[in-house]
Formats: sequence, structure tokens, C-alpha cells
Amino acid sequence: MIIFRFRMSPVTPVLSSSPKSSEKFHALKREIGGFWDFAIDPENQGGQRGWTEATPAETRPVTTGMPWEYWEPGYDGAGWYWKEFIAPGATENCVSKLTFEAASYWCECWLNGRKIGEHEGMSDAFSFDVSDIILPGRKNHLVVRVINPPQNHEVDGLRSGAPLNQSDLPVGKAGWYYNYGGLWGKVWLEMLPPVHFVDLSVTPSLENSRLDISWTATRGEESEEASLFFEVIEPESGRTLKIGQRVISGDAPESGEFSLGIDGLAEWHPDAPVLYDLRASISTRHSTHTVHRRFGIREFTIRDRQFHLNGQPIVLKGILQQRAYPRRLAGPASWRLAARELITLKQAGFNFLRIHLGPAEPWYLDIADRLGILVMMEPPIGWIANGPRTESRIAREIQALISAHRTRTCIVMWGLFNESFHLLGYAPGEMRDLAERMLHVARASDPSRLVIDTSGGYARASVQGAETMIHDTSRMDSSRFLSPQSDVVEKLTDVHVYCSLPPTNATVEHYGRLDSGNQLLFLAEYGAAETPPDFPRVLETYTRQEQETGLEDWRLHRDFYDSLCQRFDAAGLADEFGSVENWITAVNQARAGEVADITIAIRNNPNVAGFCLCQLADASGELFGVLDFWRRPKPLLKALSSAIADPAIGIEASPTWLATGQGLDATVHIVSDDKPVPGGELEITLHLPSGETQSHGTTLPPGSTARVEILQPMQEAGIYRLQAALRCGDRTISSQTREIGVINEADRPEIKISGRLANPAAEDLLRACNIQCEPFGNNSRDKSNVVLLEWSAIASSANSHWELLGQLRNIVEAGGSAVILNPDTPMLYRWLLPHFIGVQPVMRTSTYLKRSPLLDGLGEPGVAGRLYSEVLGERWDSAEDVIAAGGAVEIGAFSMNMWTRPAAYFWGAAVYRVPIGRGTLFISHLNLLPTLGESPLARQLLRNLLSYAGSLILPGNEHRLFRRCIDRTGLA
Repeated sequence: MIIFRFRMSPVTPVLSSSPKSSEKFHALKREIGGFWDFAIDPENQGGQRGWTEATPAETRPVTTGMPWEYWEPGYDGAGWYWKEFIAPGATENCVSKLTFEAASYWCECWLNGRKIGEHEGMSDAFSFDVSDIILPGRKNHLVVRVINPPQNHEVDGLRSGAPLNQSDLPVGKAGWYYNYGGLWGKVWLEMLPPVHFVDLSVTPSLENSRLDISWTATRGEESEEASLFFEVIEPESGRTLKIGQRVISGDAPESGEFSLGIDGLAEWHPDAPVLYDLRASISTRHSTHTVHRRFGIREFTIRDRQFHLNGQPIVLKGILQQRAYPRRLAGPASWRLAARELITLKQAGFNFLRIHLGPAEPWYLDIADRLGILVMMEPPIGWIANGPRTESRIAREIQALISAHRTRTCIVMWGLFNESFHLLGYAPGEMRDLAERMLHVARASDPSRLVIDTSGGYARASVQGAETMIHDTSRMDSSRFLSPQSDVVEKLTDVHVYCSLPPTNATVEHYGRLDSGNQLLFLAEYGAAETPPDFPRVLETYTRQEQETGLEDWRLHRDFYDSLCQRFDAAGLADEFGSVENWITAVNQARAGEVADITIAIRNNPNVAGFCLCQLADASGELFGVLDFWRRPKPLLKALSSAIADPAIGIEASPTWLATGQGLDATVHIVSDDKPVPGGELEITLHLPSGETQSHGTTLPPGSTARVEILQPMQEAGIYRLQAALRCGDRTISSQTREIGVINEADRPEIKISGRLANPAAEDLLRACNIQCEPFGNNSRDKSNVVLLEWSAIASSANSHWELLGQLRNIVEAGGSAVILNPDTPMLYRWLLPHFIGVQPVMRTSTYLKRSPLLDGLGEPGVAGRLYSEVLGERWDSAEDVIAAGGAVEIGAFSMNMWTRPAAYFWGAAVYRVPIGRGTLFISHLNLLPTLGESPLARQLLRNLLSYAGSLILPGNEHRLFRRCIDRTGLA
């Protein structure tokens, strides 16, 4: 295991420091910490009640640096803070500033009864000059009013938006995840010399072998000569490496540039993140102000359809960070938590982090600098609506983000928008024009970095907001970018490609074939695998007081867990899994393998310049993380770490199911991005259903790549495991496993049914399965055989719909059995079903298979993984409606509500049976008929389904079938 030890630079990027001198004034910075008085103002009447003048009687103690939701969970609206503090003693001619690290979303401040300013924004720092108001050495009274806009109504014209409910505020997904508010950053009092730095940026240039320093300073009321001193220091030793100085006259401009040579300095790289300190001082006869900037020597750009770092191609292996955390919601509550997630990321082999929905804290980026993690940073703009102030707000967020973080070495590019087709009120052309204007806003703020206008591309038609979530944007219009030091707009393909899980073979192959022609292809989002956390462990990490308070994040996890337990019990899954926790483990293991398979396919695609998995940690209703909410690893992390390693092994096996006697056609790939494959032994092992194994090994020379094809006839029915491992001595470098199912289709008994199918060719497919189908019509009266109806065969005519379903109901009521494939279930109500069964919308699903005759010859019950992907459909009915109708779900799925609230699991039914009178109706939403010709699995499932239905036919009451199809039997 890699152990990381490093010293951190101070929390804030600007600190006081200077040569020792008792005669000069130096900067002083103090936190206005401790407890503040706080009160919510749900009626928004605090101003009228005189709260700017005096603290009301009923307040509660809180601290800054945390959103007010920590004390008032779920509260949105106006809130007030009061604080009395004693300022440092008087210092002649000093500049006093109150600095707020962050306040969400709008605030106004009063000091000693005078209004000192207001600010709009979610996550940027801001300051007010209080030099003429502060009382040195005495008690000062600070009042801050903050509005955290609600989602469903306005407060002072402000409303927080979210997907499906956009507003004109740039608040990212705050309204989707946690709509946090208040002084969630700390508050500082700064005492600065009259002549001091206002801004200092550092830009290394490898091409010109120099360090460009841009500075802005205040000159005070009286012009006087000042000295600039720049020093490059090696952090570990403290040794000075470079020195530069300049004297500026009293009438010189308040900003300028300076350059230092960087010859002899090492480059910053993920494998060797070497950093240096720049110490800059501006001094007069009376004062010195010193600031520090930590920097690394690196350049990052796009060239020849690849990302380049320091002139060499680099494949970005990344992960998406959604900026949702326990307790603090808006960011990590401690340095320890931040370090845990970034060190875990680094140890797993990732080199890239896409920080989405808003900037990270300076000390968070400090860790990324030291670990050598490349970062793409984005402002909280997504899912915004068009309005009179929208563009100015967007520009402000971009400028604030870049201004605060443009000296960070780890940040190699800026992203501006995300999935711009979700912006409400913009036609595609308007959106592209807006994005191009914002590209140039970003360029003016930072000439040195790559800037991408939108991640996920544009819509080609005006959808006026999120009418639908577009899961695959690989065919959308190109995104655009600006290269460092360039104003020329160029195109790239930045796509989000999600798929249903488990993925089909065709889906995995799609990732391996993605192409963008002559443009760079960046797969900026994929995955989003529902990987439920260990809920009890997540919940017990909160303190008892936090649980009693009902923190929003604790309550959300509790509600999800309670809902899952209820669904698990109602589904009767104890026999299959034993406990909810075992079900969670099974789901995590299945999704881990599937995402690893997709990742290997992406890496095996030479067109992909970089990829970014969704996502790093669970975020509200998106339980997609490789880490849980507390940044503890899930099985997905280990599988993904193996898939992104150099080298890594991948197995392609198609088809997934075979008939006995067919050969297994599998291909083993060994992929490596930028390192040669070490010499070693490639071992292929086939685990047979009987428990026996067959192995084959081959020696690979160093630097080779391998593609090994396996052609193996399968004689034994059951589930096989194909395992490939690359070993060097006793060490396993990489391994991968795939399951293959084999079905014995020989000598199967004939099944006789009545049926109505949409395509006559389907009857030929049935006969190939040894299923003999007699026509079913509105005058059919034989209930000794199962009736099979394909919904599309009867839904085209209202009359046939009514009459066929009427006769089918008569047969089932009399004790018969029927199977309907892929129906529009609500349309069965009254004509066939005595109880209403509705459609169940689902999101990211986890499908389960119960023990039943449906699985005969197919293996054990459990979570449906890639073995079943080809037959799983997109349609689910309400399992709760099925149970209420007296039915039972044979194949179902749980799906958490990723829209956050209610924090509940949906329960869908793919295959189920319901009683009608004395008989039984089966409904299946599996893709059986479309895959029947190619899939032994589909053939076996259909035969099992028909046999299961046939076993439930009850004799008797045949005389009641002499009624007309439009008459009732009276048995239900």
C-alpha cells in the first residue's frame, strides 16, 4: 500500500509574512469564530422588527463554516446572524476588511449599525472594507442577513432551481441534492498595510522557460516608492532557488507583471507532483505585505486528438465529484475527510477529478496539488433558466471561480456548462451563442488554461429544458474549447454516455466503438451504477445529537433504508438473500463487475482521450458512488481500480448464453495506456458447473500486447466462469472474470398453447422451441392449454381488444392460465384485470430473480447481472399494485428515487402473476420474442413461463365457456 505523508500549506492562500522588523506594520488576519447568535426569519420580517439594530430575544448559538441546515434541517428562506467581537488595537493607516469565505446565496451586512455591503453568490469569497467603521480595541457589533432561496416560492425575488424546476440562479444541483444556506464559510477580519497586494497570480510557461507573475496592489492615499521582492523557495528544504526584485515609483500603475526563469526546476506530473513556493513582498518605509503562492511547473493542452501534459500525451482516468458531503453538505467538514477521498482516489489509480457544481475549498485543492491529481473545475451554473439577469450571473460565477483558483497547479482546465440542453428557455442556437460568449469571459480571466464550454454537448432541437434526461449524448453537437493562450474557438466531442445496467454485449461494444472523427473524444460521464451503501454503517456514523436533530443527510439515508427494508420484506426476498444487507452486497458485486467491463471497453477504444466515471461518492439520491457518503470504499472502487490499472485485462464473450455443443468464442484483451505490459504468465481458467477447471497458460514477453481467442465447445449445462489473470511470479497484476450460461436444448418435450402473435414469423420461432401454437380468437373455448398473447397483436383494434380480452378473461376465470407479453397494463383493467395495475417509473434499477419454476435450467436466484441483460426490458409495472391484486412478483426490481425526495425505493415488476377467478394470468415485460431466434436464454425463459402457467391450470367449469366473449362467467 502507498502511504502518503505531506505537510499542508496554510488554509488560506494569502497570509501575512515578512522579514522581521519591529518598526514596520505587517498584515494581521483573525477568524471571527466561536459562537454566533442565529435566528430564522420565515416571515421575512426581521428588518421591520429592527434586527439590524439589536439581537432579538430568541436566538440559538451556531458557528460559521457550516450551513444553517446543521441546526435547522430543511429550512429555506431568510436567516440572521449576530456577532460581537473585539477588534485588534489601533494601527495607523491600516486597511481593515471583513472577508467571508462563502455565503449562500444572498447576504447583506451591517457593522456597528451601518450597512457595509451586500453580495450575491453561492460559493465565492468576498470582502468589505470597514476601515472607517471598525472600532479598534473595542467591541464591534456585526449583523448578517442571508437568504437561502426556497425551491417552490420566492424570497425577495430569489428562488432556487433544480432539474425539472429551473430558476435563473446559478446554484448547480443545490436544489436537487441539499439546498444549503447561510454562512457556510468562515468569516475573517484582516488588517492590511495601506500598500498591499490585492491579487497575485503565477503562470509557469514551459515554452518560454519562465514563471510569469501578475500582481495588483493598492498604493494607499499617499504615493510613495515601493519595492517588489519575489523569491522561489523549495518547500521541503526552505532553500531559495530564484530571486527577483523591482522598485516601483509612487506614480506607477497599481498592477504589473514580472518574470523569473524556471530553468533547473522540475516539472509537476501525477507521478512526481513537485511543487515550489513563491514568496512575494511589497514594501514601503512603513510597511511590508507578503503573500505566498504554491505552484508547479506544468502545461496542459489538446493536440492531435489527445490531451497533453508537459508535451506528452496523457489519458485522463477520472471520476466525477458532485460536491455533497455529510454534515456540512456543501463541502468536507474536515481536512481529514477531504484527504481520505483524495488519497483513496490516488491509490486507486485515478489521475483526474472533474469537480462539478462549484469550486472546492483552497485546502482541498492544496491536497490535490500535492498528490498530483489533475482537476477540471466548474462553476455552479447547471440547470439554469433564461431570465433578464441570467447571463450576468453566469459571467459573475465564472469570473469569481477563476479569480479565486487560477494559481492552482492541479487545475488544468475550466468547464463552464453541463448538459446545456437542460437550460430552460434557450433555443440551441441561443445556447451556443451564450456558451461562446462565456468562453471569452473565461479567457479574459485566465489566458493560461484550456476552457471547455459545455460538458455533454448541446441539444439539436429546442427542448426548452429537461423534458427528458438524455442518457447518451455521443450523437449530440460538438462542444467547443479554447486552447491555452488562444482565442480561437475549436471543437471537441465531450459526451455523457449512460446505459442501463446490467449492460448487454452490444452496449459494451458501443463504448468500444465510440468515435468522433477528427475531434478529441472525451467521455466526461458514464456509469451511474446504483450501488447502495451499507446503510446501517452510514447512519451510525452520525452522532446521537445529529440523529435527534434530524440532519437532512442523515434523514435521507434513513428514509432510503427504511423504504428498502419495507420493499425487501414485501417482496419476500429473505429466502433468496437472507437479509437486506446481503442483497446490497450482491447488487454492489454485480454492478462492480459490469462497470469494470465497460471501463475496459473504453480503454480498449483508441479514439477515447479520457474518461470520467459518475461518480466519486454518494450524493443525496444518487447512490452511485465508488465511495459511500462518508468516503468509505464500496466494491465498485476495487473493480474499477483493477480496470484502470496498467496493464488491465478484459474479457469479451459473446453470446452470453450458449446451447450445449456450441463453442465459446471469447477474447481476452490486455490494455495499457502509457506503460508497456510487463512480461508474465497469462493464465486462462474455465470453471465448469461441475466444479472442475480447465486452464491454459502462455508466456508474454515484456512490452507485448495480447489478444487471446478461446474456442471451447461446451458440453455441460449450467453456469461457467471464465477467468483471465496476468501474473508476474507470485503477484497477480490484473484479473477479470465473466460468466457464461449453457442450456441443454436437446430432447425437450413439446408444449401446446393457444396464441395470438403480431408477426407470423414468430410462430416459426416457437416451433423451433418445440412450442406448438394454435390460433386464439374471440370464440376460443379450450382452457386446457395456456393462452399466449403478444400485446402488439391485439392492441391495434378497439373491437378485437375488447373481444379478445373478454374471452381470455372467461378462460382464466374458469381455471385456465394465460401469458401476456409486454402489455400496456392499465388498458387491461376492467376487460381483463379486476384490479388496476399501473406502470411504475424507475430510474437506475437493481433487478432480482426469485426462486421459481421460471429459473429451471438457468441457475440460482439472485441479482440479475450481465447473464440476463439481453432479456431485461425498460418497462415495469407497480409491484405494490400486483400485491394488492393478490398476485406475486417473480422477477422484480428496486430503484431509488434519484430526484432526492421522497427518499424512497420504487418497486417494479417485470414478470408476475395475478389471480383472476379460479385461474392465473402471467404478465411479462421481458424482451423474449425479439431475442428468441438468437438467445437460448429467451427460449428457456419462454418455455419455463409457459410450463409454469400450464402447471396452474385447474380442471372444471368448462361449461361456463359457452358464453359469449362479451359476457361474464360470474366466477370473479
